Amino acid sequence: MGSPPVRHKGVFSNTDVFVLSPRITLAEFDLVSSSVHLNVTPVINQKQRVLLLLNEITGGNGNSYSFPVTLAPLSPPGTNDITIPITNVQAGTYLVRIQVDGAESPLNSNADGEYDFPTMIIP
Repeated sequence: MGSPPVRHKGVFSNTDVFVLSPRITLAEFDLVSSSVHLNVTPVINQKQRVLLLLNEITGGNGNSYSFPVTLAPLSPPGTNDITIPITNVQAGTYLVRIQVDGAESPLNSNADGEYDFPTMIIP
């Protein structure tokens, strides 16, 4: 290019990774059915891989659990409300996260830097 011809670098672009993480807007435990009800955003589609993650923050045992979520056929094709049956979870207070296609919902932390939300008490 140019006169006289001079070598130039080609055009290139930087790449960035974009991850849309789910957010839990409501987490409730149903003692009668031993299930966790979550309201999440954005909507979750039936073909997405979803896991419920529970990490104990009281009692000192540090128990952790993960439960795969199987979504029933949805109509319309996405939902914000999911109910996940859970079993064999010891009583305690747990941090609650959801993982959708590998992207985890974030946890909030308090002024001391300790994770404190979203949480759920399993009696």
